[in-house]
Amino acid sequence: MGPAAAKVVLAVSALTFVVVVGSALSRGLGLHHGRGLSFAAMLTAHGRMLAGATTRAEGVARCSTIPCLREAHELPAGGGRFNFPHAMIIGFPKCATTSLYSFLKAHPEAIASDPKEPSFYTRCRNDTDRPFTPGVQAWPCEHSEQHYLDKIMKRSEAVASGLSKMAFEGSTRYSTGDLSATAAEVAVSLRKEMPWLKLVISLREPIGWVISGRVHSASFVAMPPAQRPTWFKMTPELFCLEGVNKGTRTMFDCLVGSLDKKPSYRQLLAWWLDDAGWPKEQFYIMQYENFTTPENSGPALRDLQLYLGLNPNVSAPLPKMNTRREKFHPEGWPMKRYEYENLLATLRPQCESLAAFLEERGYWKAPEWLARWEAVWNSTLAACDAKGDCRIRLS
Repeated sequence: MGPAAAKVVLAVSALTFVVVVGSALSRGLGLHHGRGLSFAAMLTAHGRMLAGATTRAEGVARCSTIPCLREAHELPAGGGRFNFPHAMIIGFPKCATTSLYSFLKAHPEAIASDPKEPSFYTRCRNDTDRPFTPGVQAWPCEHSEQHYLDKIMKRSEAVASGLSKMAFEGSTRYSTGDLSATAAEVAVSLRKEMPWLKLVISLREPIGWVISGRVHSASFVAMPPAQRPTWFKMTPELFCLEGVNKGTRTMFDCLVGSLDKKPSYRQLLAWWLDDAGWPKEQFYIMQYENFTTPENSGPALRDLQLYLGLNPNVSAPLPKMNTRREKFHPEGWPMKRYEYENLLATLRPQCESLAAFLEERGYWKAPEWLARWEAVWNSTLAACDAKGDCRIRLS
């Protein structure tokens, strides 16, 4: 190759490097999906916004975009106790997350999002670059980035406190995903865009968890079609619940055969901890049966507040929120003993695998975690009558 040809190759290689790196950094700054300025212009704009800011609170006060927030978080804390946003309750749905949200909302050092579940990172901010199919994306993006930060997360209130108050939200679909983004995609997006976050997740005994979710869906199925939310779509699973409402199917019919077809707790947690790389000190795992019982609630909630950096001595008790147990089959869902044992045979290996995973990661001792779920299962079986008729009561 002659000198002239070599110069051409070097020039092309350099240009390719700039394009590739610039594109990658642009994605890291949140410029994909057609959201705003060029890479160079964004760097200049952020530099202007943060010019003269000496503390994190001053930087956050000048930011209306998430890439700018990332730069602001590189500034000294300057007396501010919290980041912005500081925390998210990411799931799981029907695991007392509304109670946890309300508990934290009542804390004088907390700023709760409005609404509880903006779902910004499933509906607006997933990192897939895939096109959305018309008619399939049931939950379109409803908020701009600035609206999310300023109105939903209440940036000005956090700034006014000097970041001495914790801004948080509670979008539970972050843990499971929805039609707009999978949980794996959300985990990666959040890790890239807000790597300082403290995450909270609650896990519930899986049979009670799945039934609770079905009961939630059944309340929409029971509505006349014209009164159902626009995002609600009937599926084979929901047609089964319609049969439950009509008395032609049982809850067991709607559970059997489906429990092992969805990602297990362990798989969902692995997407966050392994694939996305969230560190243990930023990922707090709670057990529903632990923090919702009177004898354990106080210590469990105190530990939660310490993890978040809140004063644990100025909080209220855990409120009961969004429960449907008293409205739908308060006496328990009828099921045959052999049916319940069938469900247990499917789920027990998953639960044992989860417990081993939690112990391996240093969260819980496996026997301690399983003991509370075993107590739920044994209590249910002990209440079955001589004919093998049982009642599955939601905790």
